[in-house]
Amino acid sequence: MDPALSILDRALKGDAGALSFLERTAAIYVYDSTGPTGSNEPKICGAWGFLNQALSEVERHESRMARAYQGQRVVLDAHVQLLATMSRKASRRCPASDQRLVEVCLSNAAHFHEHGSNKSAHELIENNQQMRDRVMGRIATITFDFSNHPTNIHSFSSAFSNPIAMDSLCAVVAANAISTGPHEFSSLVTGWVIPSMNNMPPFAVASVIYHLAAEAMSKSAPGGTKNALQSLFDDLISKVLAPMLLESVRNSDNGEAQMGGGDREWSHRVAAMTIKALERWCWAASCSITKLRNVCRTVNINIVEVISDAMYSDSDIVMDSLSELLDSLLRKHTESESAVEGLSIANNVMGLTSFLSPDMIQLHSDVASGVEERDSILMELVSAVGLQRFRFKARLSSGDSGVCRCLAGIALSIASASKNLMLSGKLNGNEKGMVALLLTAVSHSSLNVYSLALDAFTFLINPRNDLSTRLLPLLQSKAIT
Repeated sequence: MDPALSILDRALKGDAGALSFLERTAAIYVYDSTGPTGSNEPKICGAWGFLNQALSEVERHESRMARAYQGQRVVLDAHVQLLATMSRKASRRCPASDQRLVEVCLSNAAHFHEHGSNKSAHELIENNQQMRDRVMGRIATITFDFSNHPTNIHSFSSAFSNPIAMDSLCAVVAANAISTGPHEFSSLVTGWVIPSMNNMPPFAVASVIYHLAAEAMSKSAPGGTKNALQSLFDDLISKVLAPMLLESVRNSDNGEAQMGGGDREWSHRVAAMTIKALERWCWAASCSITKLRNVCRTVNINIVEVISDAMYSDSDIVMDSLSELLDSLLRKHTESESAVEGLSIANNVMGLTSFLSPDMIQLHSDVASGVEERDSILMELVSAVGLQRFRFKARLSSGDSGVCRCLAGIALSIASASKNLMLSGKLNGNEKGMVALLLTAVSHSSLNVYSLALDAFTFLINPRNDLSTRLLPLLQSKAIT
């Protein structure tokens, strides 16, 4: 193996020296006074130089493997994933931090004190930044252009095409954009993702969008990142994620060809990643399901209907992602309702409205004004999950606990949010399907399924219904078995 690949290979096998080398290379820079072979020019050695060399070695190796017709092949999937992990750590440093690390390196180098100058220091810092830009450009090209993934007719597939490696490389692109600052973040979304979404692989687009929100929520994100995310939210949802979700849900269970892969599993991955991206952005922007529907309405997409259609997916990963999305959206709904109830009590009992901050008064006004709209959305979701009771029974009889667990989790989120509707009787019997699903889920043999169903009943049981009576025999049978 080539030098960089050899180090990665040894690290994967648990070699302490190789692991230590990768850890230090990602964290510090070293001044090399000898320079390249045959040159007296010094250079800075660190993460970006190593990553550039490693990417070149992977590309050379795969080019040879793609031309080979037979013989033993060394698969580099794990090597590329380790390389992406290292890249992500380095890309989370902002350029200013990178510059300071180079300056610290130069200040500690005795040879540079003797022979260096301010001009040479500036050149070394500039060269390191250029190397960073080059590596990030190569990673973005690999991620968004599948023509850079060598293949042949003998079933050879590039390690860059591995979904886990691709997702990790997308995370590197996102981490670099966030660490560079809000302007770079906005430029990536408005100047690249939105205009070019139809020309790039859907999985890569969704993955980068997901990781942008995840990185923006981190404590290490630069100041102004949250404001930039809020300003980008409406355009990104309406122009990218909503259309992508609509298309991916349509394709996820019929296996229509997708860029970068045409099988059904790949379609499921695209749908799941799109839903995960939508969930992260809604969570980061504190977006309720009401606001999400209003944003999607601007492009004539009924997002509640799309979510309801996604419940029919046969894929565990799609259903898992959908469960997380609904949990996130409906949790915001429940939090807002609780805030309004608290403000109403304070106002009625103590007359404290005049002492509330403008933000709290605005919250009270916004939430109270959308009560009917929120109730309408919840009724749609209650009916949608109720229709899944027949599929739940079919899955139960076939011993499939994955989709059953996800459906129970979705029903739990919806039941939690619709507690007040149950108490008021506004559901008018629409909850019967959801209740039937949950009662069936209680009889499931898997703890992961029936525990979710039991949690849901804590929100549904009230003095006005007979759910406790219907649930008791099932609990007794559980106790006996």
